[in-house]
Amino acid sequence: MSLRAVPASWFELLVARPWLGHVLQVLAATGRVEFESCESEAGRIDVEALRDRLAGQDRLLTRYLEYRPTPEFRPLKPEMDFERISERALGNLQIWCDKVAPLVERLEQIDRRRLELIAIRHFLERLTDVPEFNLERLRASHPGLRWFLHTAASDQPTPTLSEVAFLRRYDTPYESFFLIALPHAGAEQGIQELMAHKLKPVPIPDGIGGEASAARESLVADLERLEREARTLRDEIARLASRHHVAAASGDLLRLQWLFEHLGEVGVTEHLARVTGWTDDFQGAVLKQTIDAEHIPAVIDLRPAPEGKVPPTVIRNPVWARPFELFERLVGTPALGEPDPSRVLALAVPLLFGYMFGDVGQGAVILLAGWLLSSRWRLAAVLIPAGLSSVAFGFVFGSVFGSEHLIPALWVHPLEDPLPVLLVPIFCGGLLILIGMSLAGLASRWTGTGLHWLKRESGLMGCLLGGFLMVIDFLAGATLFALGALWFLGGHVLNGTNNRCAAMLKALGELAERLLQLLVNTVSFVRVGAFALAHAGLGLAVVSIAEGTDNVVLGALVMVLGNLAIVALEGLVVSIQTTRLILFEFFVRFFRAEGRLFLPTRPPPLR
Repeated sequence: MSLRAVPASWFELLVARPWLGHVLQVLAATGRVEFESCESEAGRIDVEALRDRLAGQDRLLTRYLEYRPTPEFRPLKPEMDFERISERALGNLQIWCDKVAPLVERLEQIDRRRLELIAIRHFLERLTDVPEFNLERLRASHPGLRWFLHTAASDQPTPTLSEVAFLRRYDTPYESFFLIALPHAGAEQGIQELMAHKLKPVPIPDGIGGEASAARESLVADLERLEREARTLRDEIARLASRHHVAAASGDLLRLQWLFEHLGEVGVTEHLARVTGWTDDFQGAVLKQTIDAEHIPAVIDLRPAPEGKVPPTVIRNPVWARPFELFERLVGTPALGEPDPSRVLALAVPLLFGYMFGDVGQGAVILLAGWLLSSRWRLAAVLIPAGLSSVAFGFVFGSVFGSEHLIPALWVHPLEDPLPVLLVPIFCGGLLILIGMSLAGLASRWTGTGLHWLKRESGLMGCLLGGFLMVIDFLAGATLFALGALWFLGGHVLNGTNNRCAAMLKALGELAERLLQLLVNTVSFVRVGAFALAHAGLGLAVVSIAEGTDNVVLGALVMVLGNLAIVALEGLVVSIQTTRLILFEFFVRFFRAEGRLFLPTRPPPLR
């Protein structure tokens, strides 16, 4: 089992230039490469010139995106002529856009008009309790006017407007309507005044008149006519898209955009192209097999990275440890000289969580939730071992859905004997800290500073071990503690400056500070026991309330709701505390997160 972070391998590939586009896509499709340019004497493809050919694509696609068919990605062609493909695709797209421009403009007019008519219909439907309303009589009594409608909140005051010839308010329980008429001569100025008062006037067509019911029928007919015209226009747009192969053109352009993003990483000569980057295929077997299967005239080779190139870190863990990569990614990525703690966390995190959340029934709920959610949300897989650990500690504490009378405790009931429940996590926390310090020593060995760590930092491990040993054998523990302190001081003094006295005083101060930090960090794990007691207390409270009810159904309801609340709320709190202990008590010993994660280049759409 290796805890060391693995660096990605550097690869270089030479390919016949006409096959460049194809090989880039094939390599990216493996999910095993990250392209990165390398300084070379070869030239570069003029990506800007190629990208200029697509300059108008974004504008066209954005303008007509709603009406464009789903892009169609045709089968890959080994030899791709970028210029020919881009010219053909852009040409087809431009012709289609020119032809559909008036159709789209008319569709947008129809959509705006439909919204206006729907607003008027809504107004008329609200006038069922106003039988005297007759728009035709209003027009006759106020001739030569243009009529508008505004819908507002019921608490909006009626505005005072200078250019309005007629204004009437209609209030309903939920909203208010303003019926407004403007003279033809000053209509534009009146509309501007209405909008200045944050009124949005909707013009009422001249053909709508009569009583509310008759006006509604006329509106329905107009809406149906507009809908038929809109369907005809959309069918014509789709027919034109099919005729000019817009779906295929859009797919070609999207694929070319992907290529142009990565062509800048490629060095070229007149006949060859050089593709470089990183891969997690350390033997190169997968890449070579893929290239051979596609019959690409190319040669690929794995070699040491060029000077100045820092390889990204490849995170590879067994399936059972992968969910726990979450914790290190909260901080960053381990560098090449750092350990990957995921396998340690796969044991430590469930133990911490389960101890604080020990209950057979509630743990089973968490286990089930993790199992159901993990297929859709990968991080939820952390809940599976956490739930298993909770079930195991539930047997240790004799707790099932908060009840401590259903099964016997394999160890103690927390509330009956709280002291050992509080003390055990301190010793376990000290062990976790020792593991972290050991990982720091391992990292020092990998980076060539192992002797320095051994002379100085290893003494602190002796002090911590001695402190715990004092509980069992005070004399032996005190001796080990003293030897660790002397080792720490000696390492600092012998490797310090020529002024031994000053070095000793500095080392004593540092020793006192580091020992105090270790003490505080170790005692911090008492919170694990405290949360175990709190969890037991909450479970007892729910059971007591349920047993105190005379109604069986009510008691069962209290048990269900109470346990759901504990799983949701305390489960969240315990998760936060577990994360805090891992990040601030364990990771600080060794984890610097100075690496860069290997991120394979995402392939273009292949179909």
